[in-house]
Amino acid sequence: MNYGDAICEFRLRKPLARIMLQGHRGHLMEIWRETWSYVQPTLTLFGGVAVLCTSLAAAAYGLFRLTGEKWLQAKFDERLAAYKHEQQKELEGLKFRIARLMDRATKFHQREFEVLPEAWARLNETYARTVAFVSALQIYPSLDDKSPECVEEFISRCKLQDWQKDELRRSAKKDEYYRKNIFWYRLNDLQGNLQECHIYVLKNSILMPKNIRDKIYAN
Repeated sequence: MNYGDAICEFRLRKPLARIMLQGHRGHLMEIWRETWSYVQPTLTLFGGVAVLCTSLAAAAYGLFRLTGEKWLQAKFDERLAAYKHEQQKELEGLKFRIARLMDRATKFHQREFEVLPEAWARLNETYARTVAFVSALQIYPSLDDKSPECVEEFISRCKLQDWQKDELRRSAKKDEYYRKNIFWYRLNDLQGNLQECHIYVLKNSILMPKNIRDKIYAN
């Protein structure tokens, strides 16, 4: 085949190729249309299902959010109320303990204010009696120069025993007899007063400040 024949054959085949290509394209389009006619309902179904699932998911999320927030708020309020109740109970217990301690402290200080003046008065009384008892200057009644009526009235009121009163009436030295015997009564009264003061201080020493208590015991 020469060059001219080749060119002629190529020119004849080119339109034929176009016709064949166009035929193939038409056939492919027809196959695509038929395939799409089968696929489209399926895709439409899946799309509807997807939309439905999305809608249901959105609705479920909205419902969960609404009910979840209410549930969480209810739980929070419940726990908050329980916490407040516990705190209130602890606060009331603390108030009660403080009030009890304050009441005990108030009673303690009140008792202390009562004890200290009484102890001071007893100590001063004991001290005064002791000073009077040991003083060199003693005062006694003078019976030797009194009338029988005055002597009898004094003897009837003094602290001597009856038998001592009889001896005093018969004594020629009534002043001396009275001083010797009345001494033991005065000493007994002083010892009784001192013991009462000592017992009072011992019983109430817990209510006294330590520095005062130490001074009392030191003396």
